[in-house]
Amino acid sequence: MNTKNILPDFFRYVEQQDTKIAKKVRDWLDYDLLGAIILYDGTFWFEVRSFSSMPNYCYEYIKRHLKKQGYRYLYDQQ
Repeated sequence: MNTKNILPDFFRYVEQQDTKIAKKVRDWLDYDLLGAIILYDGTFWFEVRSFSSMPNYCYEYIKRHLKKQGYRYLYDQQ
């Protein structure tokens, strides 16, 4: 299986953004609560640490960015 953790790439992207929402997402990511964003064959999903949950604003921001990159979220309806 050829999977890749693209969380480091996303983190570099969000560090370069200068918006309120990007800062909130960056602050949440700084707590190291998101284990990974896994990409496999154009499809991505999240691996969140077992002791946390991802806030909706992070979930939507990351999903929106990755969809703009041409990736599909695993749990979206086709």
